Amino acid sequence: NEVINVYPLSFSFYNNDNKGFYGNKKAPNVNFSSNYIIYNYPYESSIYTLDTITGIINSYGGQSQYTMNVAEECHSKNDYSAWERHFVENPHFYEVSCLSELGIYVRLHLKEKSYEPDMSFQELIDGKTLYAMCFDEEFNIIGEVELKKQRYSYFTGWCALSNSMLYFVDNSLSEEVDGEELIVDLMFPNPLKSGIEKGEKEPNRK
Repeated sequence: NEVINVYPLSFSFYNNDNKGFYGNKKAPNVNFSSNYIIYNYPYESSIYTLDTITGIINSYGGQSQYTMNVAEECHSKNDYSAWERHFVENPHFYEVSCLSELGIYVRLHLKEKSYEPDMSFQELIDGKTLYAMCFDEEFNIIGEVELKKQRYSYFTGWCALSNSMLYFVDNSLSEEVDGEELIVDLMFPNPLKSGIEKGEKEPNRK
């Protein structure tokens, strides 16, 4: 196997010595667009780009109006139950996706939530609030919206299409999931309205 090129990614602005520990949020989310590598860290809201031609790295603020923008550090490196609690009590920022037909980007993130020891980890996660944020080609924020509660799977139960986001309706707290149908929601970002329009639900038989 031949190595074509190596592109070292920068550490987070909030963890520039890489000594902070954030449980299972530490590894970066990485995506690609034309000549850029786009990446971000699950524990904070900034977005980073690496130009594969020049090697220049830029950072952009992707701060939410509705959630914390930087997670607190996780104080245990060995106790997985502490990692689970940390995941619940802090925000989680997902990968940045490109909608190529529209020339915009979408990033989802989960809001922090109070930890309730009488609830299962699955119930706590599925009860969190999910937000979608849209960016233009220069990563200026276009809009941010809260998505319907207790409807989607937060373990990356979605995918980016050329002009929309597709979300799988799959949440343990939802009364709409019966296991007999595969249901998805299509959401179309509308830059002119600085938000996201929801399309028709598309039921697909298994």
